[in-house]
Amino acid sequence: MKIDQVIAKILDSYKDESVVLNTAETEYRKRIEFIMEEKLKNIALSDFDLYKRLKKNGFRGGFPEAVRYISVAERIIAFEKDPNGDPHRTWDRYFISEVTKMAIAKAIVNGNEYNMAYAVNIYGKHKLTDKEDTVRLPYDQIIPFMPEITSDVSVLGIEPIKNLEARKAELMKKYGIIQDAEILKHGRTEV
Repeated sequence: MKIDQVIAKILDSYKDESVVLNTAETEYRKRIEFIMEEKLKNIALSDFDLYKRLKKNGFRGGFPEAVRYISVAERIIAFEKDPNGDPHRTWDRYFISEVTKMAIAKAIVNGNEYNMAYAVNIYGKHKLTDKEDTVRLPYDQIIPFMPEITSDVSVLGIEPIKNLEARKAELMKKYGIIQDAEILKHGRTEV
């Protein structure tokens, strides 16, 4: 089973209690839940620090495997934030927003007005508060172009050949076998 199918099955298990996970899928779900919990507690936690916490929690895989789990957890969090958006972009937006909020809170606690103003400025730019709201394109209302397939060459502005079958027979007699006829007849060419 592919990883995307496993993730879909795990997500379905949250919605539908009749979905039964095998042992490996249950372990996968527990790891993802642990990572999501840690990320939501401290979003600025580095992947390596999270890997060390996973190791303390009994994870036996290596760092690259842990990074894959972290990526999946981040995509799930992003999906919860914006189901229709790009998960990587949504995660980045969420990360920037949360870390900027942390910087603002830290600047307030330390009484550092300059850092607070700087963080608020970054937050405002990130949220595009200085720009007009953009209108989303109505992609669901766009009707795709559906061409009609035809063998009528006059559609292209070409005059059809009169007595086509007689002309083909004449050319066959003159030149012998025609390669295109073989392609059309058998659907492939012999090499």
